[in-house]
Amino acid sequence: MKCHIPEISWHNRDPVLSVDIQWSEGDVRRLATGGQDSHVLVWSVTTAGNIGVECVADLSRHTKPVNIVRFAPSGEILASGDDEAALILWKQQEKEQPDIFVEDEVQNKEHWGVFKMLRGHIEDICDLSWAPDSNYIISGSVDNSAILWDVQKGKNIGLLAEHKGFVQGVSWDPLNQYLATLGSDRTLRIYNIQTKRVVYKIQKALIPSEKSQEENKPTRIFYDDTLKSFSRRLTFSPDGELLIVPTGILEQEDGKFSNAVYIFCRHSLNRPVMYLPTGNKFTLAVRCCPVLFELRKKRKNGILSPDTEQEGSEKDSLSVFSLPYRVVFAVATQDSLLLYDTQQTLPFAKISNIHFTRLSDVAWSSDGLMLIASSTDGYCSFIRFSEGELGVPYQKSHLPSGDSANFKESTETSTTDPTAMTNVTASPTSEGKNSPNRVNSEQKCVGESSTNRDVSGNVTESSTLSAVKSDITITQNSPKITDEVESRSAVQEDQEPMDVAPNKENQSIRASESVSSDPQSSQTRQQGEKPPRRVQLITLTRPASKP
Repeated sequence: MKCHIPEISWHNRDPVLSVDIQWSEGDVRRLATGGQDSHVLVWSVTTAGNIGVECVADLSRHTKPVNIVRFAPSGEILASGDDEAALILWKQQEKEQPDIFVEDEVQNKEHWGVFKMLRGHIEDICDLSWAPDSNYIISGSVDNSAILWDVQKGKNIGLLAEHKGFVQGVSWDPLNQYLATLGSDRTLRIYNIQTKRVVYKIQKALIPSEKSQEENKPTRIFYDDTLKSFSRRLTFSPDGELLIVPTGILEQEDGKFSNAVYIFCRHSLNRPVMYLPTGNKFTLAVRCCPVLFELRKKRKNGILSPDTEQEGSEKDSLSVFSLPYRVVFAVATQDSLLLYDTQQTLPFAKISNIHFTRLSDVAWSSDGLMLIASSTDGYCSFIRFSEGELGVPYQKSHLPSGDSANFKESTETSTTDPTAMTNVTASPTSEGKNSPNRVNSEQKCVGESSTNRDVSGNVTESSTLSAVKSDITITQNSPKITDEVESRSAVQEDQEPMDVAPNKENQSIRASESVSSDPQSSQTRQQGEKPPRRVQLITLTRPASKP
């Protein structure tokens, strides 16, 4: 792992507010940046040997700062949103066409013209997210709304106006079932794409503590509008199984709070299944690596190994989330990048001291070998990984894919309860009290933590990784990552049984599903199946003991 910061003037040394990489193969890639100078710049990045960056197009149609840029999954269209509520879709052209709106036109090596100009918001656009087939896009704005757009028609096909605050983060489900929005009203809303109605509204959650269960009360889990960040960029994992949400908080008994990232399971979107403490620095964006990796095996001494050919059974590769692969994701805080995977609860790397001011955005390359972070100091950082450094790519591509053909533009409202659209939820299970690191063979969403701690909070060998050499600040699985807050997962049994209906079609990657408490939804229970005992994942927090 190496970090490279090109010493170039990205946007005349104005803050770089957003960055994204075009989906492509080979050593030459296109990079798009949006800046405070109201320009969208397209760069050619070569990765063979030393990183080379060259500006190939200066798109100057915007008149206000560009807050967000995102390439379509197809790579053909570039979307950008600014402070003037303008959403512009750019498309590369064979020949340059004169722009009558630009007085001093710059000679570009590549010619990108305006494909569509989408008008519907009345205030700044904060975030964008594309549909998997690149035919639709969702935008979030300061005007307290999110809008769904038909790209080809340039038409507004849905207005989501339930938020009472700025909509600073939006994400499109890769399986084309849900839309997720996060706002400054401290609310995460999950919409059904077909009905465009809210199916989940998350504001509070019961975070267990050292108090008795009777004294625990649900608390707010997201920042309010005092957060000093313009974005709250959440994301679905590439397989659609997880929703990872930044700008979370953990309220403590003394009235203070710390920062965290919350993770939601696809079949339990009504409450978080895990949180990842980030200490005294709030988080502002999360991006998942588009490449899935094989699970690491455990050596005899209990240390996770990146070599998947180590001897051992399937039990030697258990993880926090019972998936047949690892999802790697990057969390951008104010001044650092934390790299996580779904096989453990602690970050396997921390990259810090690379910029003078706060970070603004983060993006992965399509092959997962490069991570780029933008900053308000006017520069971008390139973090490069060698082949196999993050792991061996997962080859068994049997993941479900979303079909956008099922996405209808009909605005008819359903007469049924929107929450009934999802009548099953996933609940964590344990295979035994004496096996804290074991994952139930039927549990396909989340299991127990693979990180062992003693009473004093020290991490045991089973949760440490071999050190990764780099020329940047890297912190491996150390308790210091979480500053004054530590996380410990446990499973507690509940006396009431819960009926479940396993999803046999996607059993290899999904959780054992439990029917919701709604009496009507219990009719979907399959006959002849024995329901397991209901269990609940809790996360205990305690201040770290001072040395």
